[in-house]
Amino acid sequence: MSLFHTDAYDPDDMMMHPRHQGMQPVLAQLIQRLRGCETVEAGVDFQRDLLHRLLEVQKDRAGLERAAKRMRSGKGPQTEAPEPQSGRDLADVATWRFELDVCDRPARQLRPVGDALAWRVSGFHRPFILVPRALNHPGSTRPVRRCWTAAHCQETTPQRSSTSRRQ
Repeated sequence: MSLFHTDAYDPDDMMMHPRHQGMQPVLAQLIQRLRGCETVEAGVDFQRDLLHRLLEVQKDRAGLERAAKRMRSGKGPQTEAPEPQSGRDLADVATWRFELDVCDRPARQLRPVGDALAWRVSGFHRPFILVPRALNHPGSTRPVRRCWTAAHCQETTPQRSSTSRRQ
């Protein structure tokens, strides 16, 4: 099973797509900002910005998915559908499928930045990470504020007990 419908396009087309190209400097900037977060406020502001970006990408993805479904059923894309950026034929179903595949990438690229924030906030203590990561969707900033404050206000990092380790 393939993650993408590569029979319809060259994978290099995805790498050169404006949406993909536009996300690369954003990711680098986010990683630099994360490394510079030293206060609770900076961590919360960072998470809000990351959440906002992820929600924007997910909104575009949902619109492209709806447009692709409409195109497959012989209808035109909805008027509020995100504008395809590939320069391909808008009347072709494959264009919308390609745009949808491309739009999946930024969301998958932003999530590990959120994971890095969670690792940093938790003081790299694994038990704090297991449950929130299992939810796999963006949430409120309250858990990060609480963890960030707890992790940065303690003099020592919590010690792992032998019972908390998984074999």
